[in-house]
Amino acid sequence: MRSIIVSLGLVLAGALFALGIRELRINRQRKYGLFISTVLMALYLLGARYTGAAEPAKSVRETTLSQKDRMQIAELVKTKEWQNFKAFWKKLDAIVPDKNKLKDEKEVSYFGEYAGAINGEEWNKLEKELKILISDLKKYEQKGVLNPVASNLLERICGARLSYMAHGFKSMIVRMISPLSLINEEKALENLERKIDHLLLLKSKDKVDNDEFAQALTNIQEEIKVFSILNTGNIHGGRFYSMADTLAAHDRNETPDKKYNIEEYIASFEKEYADFQAGRRKEMSAEEEKYYKDLSAKYEETKRVLKELKPVLPLMNELIADLEQ
Repeated sequence: MRSIIVSLGLVLAGALFALGIRELRINRQRKYGLFISTVLMALYLLGARYTGAAEPAKSVRETTLSQKDRMQIAELVKTKEWQNFKAFWKKLDAIVPDKNKLKDEKEVSYFGEYAGAINGEEWNKLEKELKILISDLKKYEQKGVLNPVASNLLERICGARLSYMAHGFKSMIVRMISPLSLINEEKALENLERKIDHLLLLKSKDKVDNDEFAQALTNIQEEIKVFSILNTGNIHGGRFYSMADTLAAHDRNETPDKKYNIEEYIASFEKEYADFQAGRRKEMSAEEEKYYKDLSAKYEETKRVLKELKPVLPLMNELIADLEQ
């Protein structure tokens, strides 16, 4: 297709050039410049729309990916297993809130607007489908085509989306006050679904141009990143990671447009741990020693998995970009 466009452009350029010679009577020194200008104009008129539609997500692609990563992604997205997973992702994208399930704003604020969007039977069915799809994808981990951290993240993101759509937010059904990290994790999930819906709405109206698509995709990728960081910490860090003092600066209710920088996040986490260590008493009971040892182990584990996560985030951006194409 591109070669056809180039050929047509050259033919049109030649015609315009010939006409230009007769009408303008240009001298020889200017012929070459006019020809090049004419070629460029013809190619632009014929090819701009085509080339613009070819890579709508190009402007949001991370430049930090290695050539090896790009080759692996290119190989992965062509596989039948990835295409099956992509179809499943789009199935989740197409689920919309059931406005009849939540009658007032109070219920929405408690459980999230997607609570009840799918029933228990649908949730079980989709959960089983997800497990099969992820199992199929995991064989590409052994081939070095799919990063294990990325596949684990994709499974957790989809699982969290399904849980949210079926049951609503977990923070509203626990006995104790939920940590800020969990609340912000759920906020990222809610924002993710809203932003996916916004992109689908633009697509349905055929009103999404390259810039709009790039911005919508960037917004989706940001919520994926926020969820990934918070969810990773919440799973591995438990009580220590959830201390409110550590995460107060990351409250998205107060700063909804805040970007999550993983280095800043780890630094905040490490500062909290240093303060925690400084506050230890020299003499403690066996029970207290066990408590501090447990928290220290969770700190080390959380630090490890967050550092593993960091290089995977640009790769996740590429995978999400393909899923939303």
